[in-house]
Amino acid sequence: MTLCTESFLFGNDYYLNGQFYPRFGGSNIGTLDSLLFPIMPSPQKENEKLLVHGFIKRINENVDMEDDQWDDTENLEYYDSMIPHDITKVIHSYFPQLYGGRYDVKEHNPKLHEQFEQKTNVFTIQDLDICLFYGNEVFSDHYGMTINFEHSKAVLVTLRITARCTVSQQCSTIIQTVDATENQGGTVHLKFGSFGLQTSLSTMVCEVQIIRMLTDTLYEYPLKMTQSAFLMEWTISSELLDRFKQCIRNDEHGMTFESRVFYDMFKLRCHPNKRGYLKFSLQAMALPTNNGKGTERLSAKCILSEPTTKTWGRFDCVFGYDDASSSYRGAPILKNQKVLDIEEGKELKFRMEVVIEPEDDDDDEEQFSV
Repeated sequence: MTLCTESFLFGNDYYLNGQFYPRFGGSNIGTLDSLLFPIMPSPQKENEKLLVHGFIKRINENVDMEDDQWDDTENLEYYDSMIPHDITKVIHSYFPQLYGGRYDVKEHNPKLHEQFEQKTNVFTIQDLDICLFYGNEVFSDHYGMTINFEHSKAVLVTLRITARCTVSQQCSTIIQTVDATENQGGTVHLKFGSFGLQTSLSTMVCEVQIIRMLTDTLYEYPLKMTQSAFLMEWTISSELLDRFKQCIRNDEHGMTFESRVFYDMFKLRCHPNKRGYLKFSLQAMALPTNNGKGTERLSAKCILSEPTTKTWGRFDCVFGYDDASSSYRGAPILKNQKVLDIEEGKELKFRMEVVIEPEDDDDDEEQFSV
């Protein structure tokens, strides 16, 4: 008898490498963006403590004192300057741990353009130390992210990373699962896609969301699925369509543009001039925790349509928690010439219908309605 080499969910436990870990989650959250607060300026931990310190000082200044105390100058100076650091420490220890954040490179690194090494200051999400870079010892001519697990308790972490250029409006989302035990030295380098000639590291905004994190328990992003059918509509403006045409005429490759988040679960994505086509993909943003017991996948049937170009097609896909399976990437919907032939000023109105196929699980009592 040998131990199972694949990870799986079993009731309220998660199995990995011969060990079961209890699952930990919370109530459903309104939107993914609600977790993505702007990250505290560097140094984060010191600034968090200063917030608590200043809050207590403000309370001290507003507390009513007895009339005779106001006349006691020595007592007043002591009262005003006294900040109980042990209380500050206790309050700070109860801060909610953020599982996601939004990092604006220019805001946090205002002099980055003067640096020879294109690398941001370190920022922290949970206990992961992260920085962004353009060109390093691993990826010489790419944008990317370095994650340091040296001070982390994580055994396994699944991250959703969205990198966006504020100038070109290009955007790329990836989901990456990292096994900390397989990375010697505790450092992982992740590569982003291409962002074109208008982009520099200073124009980037990066959103990082921890989807799963395995320490002594398993944290899962608390997404609950309450329906099994979804309708998403995305209008490509005439200005963005002109950008698609420009990509074709200039023979630019690797460009990616994304919609907003739908239902906390999906994004739509366009890839102009990809192997001679305008390609369309569907990105999963997270998998619901109530999608059947024992499964880490989401099976879906999809229909894509667009009335201006009379585009219609259907496809099946299975989403998982890695870069390869977190999105469906194979829908070449329009040849380049057909994109160029679209009349000036026209818009494209994409409509995506997604129906989730139930996983086989006789013990699952929860039912989803359309």
